[in-house]
Amino acid sequence: MKNSDLLTIITHHFTNKLTKQEKAALANWLDASPQNQQHFSEFEKIWQSSNPEEPDDFPDFAQNWLELQKRLGLDDQMKARILPIKASNPPHKWQHHWTRRASVAAAVVLLIFAGSYYLYNNQTGQRWLQAQTQNAQQLEVSLPDGSIVRLNNGSDIQYPETFPDSERVVLLSGEAFFDVVPNEKPFIVKTENALIRVLGTKFNIWTRMQNTRLIVNQGKVAFNNRSSAESQQVVLTANQMSACRNNTVPDTPIAVDSERLLGWLNGRIVFEKTPLAIVVAELQRFYDARIELAEMQLGTRTLTGTFHNKPIESVLNYVCLTLNLKFILEGNHYIISI
Repeated sequence: MKNSDLLTIITHHFTNKLTKQEKAALANWLDASPQNQQHFSEFEKIWQSSNPEEPDDFPDFAQNWLELQKRLGLDDQMKARILPIKASNPPHKWQHHWTRRASVAAAVVLLIFAGSYYLYNNQTGQRWLQAQTQNAQQLEVSLPDGSIVRLNNGSDIQYPETFPDSERVVLLSGEAFFDVVPNEKPFIVKTENALIRVLGTKFNIWTRMQNTRLIVNQGKVAFNNRSSAESQQVVLTANQMSACRNNTVPDTPIAVDSERLLGWLNGRIVFEKTPLAIVVAELQRFYDARIELAEMQLGTRTLTGTFHNKPIESVLNYVCLTLNLKFILEGNHYIISI
């Protein structure tokens, strides 16, 4: 998640303006690390203690931010943002007081977050970087230790500018193939609900909507749910796959053809008994197209198939013929129905 987007979401949380999508994004951010939870706890304290009584209580945010930048030796990568709350009708006195309180508190939260974010990074030497892909886009990322990560479309990885002495930790959302350089320091990938730990190997992670699937191409990988005890982890070797959903422990690893299932590395789309809801989501990202199911229950039907250099209409024809469905193009999006 971009820092600017995160700041907006935090503001909306404290002013009761969160959308469903923002609420989910905030929850994912909180789950990503204890540091994020600590930051958020600090924001709550600021919110609870902010209660300006008079107009003169407004601080000079621009000046405060400039002073903070100088004190921390920061560049101008992040600016404090003030998002005012507008009332559609003239407010009553008590409404005016609440609105002012919310505006000031939200602005203070953003200012402190910007400073504490960089202060934390400067103190620990762990300035975090981020790489993202959009729909119909892939990207290769070199990590500080020389490991290579290939991001599939609609994915996001975050990692420190320099790995510390103890371990190598990255955060992933979406899908990525990892070629990890062997090292005595453990290499750990954290997703929304899972934890993957290796020393050096090649593997693929798909993680979306509290579901994480791991396929090992080479080496040995330990796999667990983030809320489970270490004793419940499973260990995968080459050509094995496992998955965990929500807070459940990982499935028992099964044998697979990893080269075939990882066809996306060579421009292929591969589905193996995949629910139609996930098929549709993957096709939307791959083709950067809008596809809808006319009825939600259709999403539970499963599909197996491989596609390479096929136009979207050809893929949808196969999907619908296989599942006894049909599709139409309505405006700028496709609709699949019975």
